[in-house]
Amino acid sequence: MKEKLKIFTLGKFHVQKGEIVITKKKQHANKMWDLFQYLISTHGKETPVEEIIEEINLSIELIDAKNALENIIYRLRKLLASNEEYEPGKYISYNRGNYSLNLDTDIYLDFLEFENYFKQGEKHYNSGEYQTALQHFYKCFDIYNGKFIPENSEIPQILQQRHYYRKLFLEQGLKICDILMKEKEYKQLEEICYKILQIEPFEEKFHIKLIEAFVNQDQIENAQNHYDYTKTLFKKTPKDLTPEFFNILSGYQKKETKNSYDNKKTEINLDDIYFKINNEDNNIVYLTPESFKEIVTLETRKKDRTNKSKYLISLNFNVEKIKSSQDKEKIVKEIKRIFSITIRKGDIISRWNNHHYLLLITVYNEKKVNKIIKRIRNEFYTLDISSEITLNTDFKLL
Repeated sequence: MKEKLKIFTLGKFHVQKGEIVITKKKQHANKMWDLFQYLISTHGKETPVEEIIEEINLSIELIDAKNALENIIYRLRKLLASNEEYEPGKYISYNRGNYSLNLDTDIYLDFLEFENYFKQGEKHYNSGEYQTALQHFYKCFDIYNGKFIPENSEIPQILQQRHYYRKLFLEQGLKICDILMKEKEYKQLEEICYKILQIEPFEEKFHIKLIEAFVNQDQIENAQNHYDYTKTLFKKTPKDLTPEFFNILSGYQKKETKNSYDNKKTEINLDDIYFKINNEDNNIVYLTPESFKEIVTLETRKKDRTNKSKYLISLNFNVEKIKSSQDKEKIVKEIKRIFSITIRKGDIISRWNNHHYLLLITVYNEKKVNKIIKRIRNEFYTLDISSEITLNTDFKLL
């Protein structure tokens, strides 16, 4: 049985046939893959040789460029024909001076399947058949793992298609949220928003939908936490939050009385923490002292049931002798940079006060803790700052 050629483009460019991963060889053949990615992005449209040469930037004289293109096409066809009899036009067609991806052959293209499910979902959504629409939109959701051919940002045609599929992804995301809100499926809404924000962390609409999901589940604390986190996240970009976002919790915070907080246990939302871990610099999550205390409490309780070692590290940067707030802020930026190159993915940090940080890490033994502290100290003492500024460290096993 012949294996189908499968081309994946959404989130990562990957081509395989059965067990053979064809894109393993792509690092040494950039122009060949530029050509193939360009032909994929044209959806089987016939493209003149001269246009292809210009699009993939074969920067040599036209006659030589045409010869070079023919050579690249031949190598690409041979590679795509791996493990089968070679047929020149099976995957890359040629007709009167034009090349195209041959969609008449048996090829799987993830973006075409994604678009088909989107159109089916949209048709049912517009007809009010929401459950059927959801089935199609969820299939869309499973296929879309990120940008269209994210490795290539040079070819305009690819960028155009990337914008198009991103637009469809966000549209179907909003439609899913709309259906789940109408059905009062707030927990599912919460989960969908987190998944979308893993791919598109700066899409404000989904932060709003997530906060609304929390509010509708009476999780005002989680709503407030995510509201605060989103404000911090957007400070990293030139993109401003809209008045709609700033008004999202209007009325809810004031309804919370002292008694309501006294009588209810604060809920730690692990999805929210997971989202933060995956969107902070270097996948390190910075938590407020209050949230950090809650996590430490949970980890301390968990210790009774597991043999994993959790350590609490104290880092006290003595910056009190610095008078200029600008200089202090500069040092804070340097400290964050040090964390980004010394702390591992998933470790948790809290800025306890202006110059004191706490870290929660998972390691096998104290030797590993001392190694991490040594890395931080070494980086700190290479900074071009006053010798009066010192770093005091301590740690304890939870």
